[in-house]
Amino acid sequence: MQNVNVTTSVTTVVAAGDRQGTLTVQNQSDTTMYIAIGDLNAASLTASLGLILNVGDSLSLSPPQSTLKVSAIHGGSGNKVAHWQHT
Repeated sequence: MQNVNVTTSVTTVVAAGDRQGTLTVQNQSDTTMYIAIGDLNAASLTASLGLILNVGDSLSLSPPQSTLKVSAIHGGSGNKVAHWQHT
């Protein structure tokens, strides 16, 4: 798994790519994160609008969604950690 620091601004967790398997993103922080899948959804992502990823929860994506960019944001303070893994 790879760690990504998620901030209070929209952060790219995983760039778009040619992935064939499942992509899993896990919230390893103490704060709820909001997730967007794809560039168009990232443009409207806010700290209260997006797919909710609660503390410790995971989101798994299969192709074709697993090839899209995944972005995140949180409404807390400081940096929060998201892990991602491609299998």
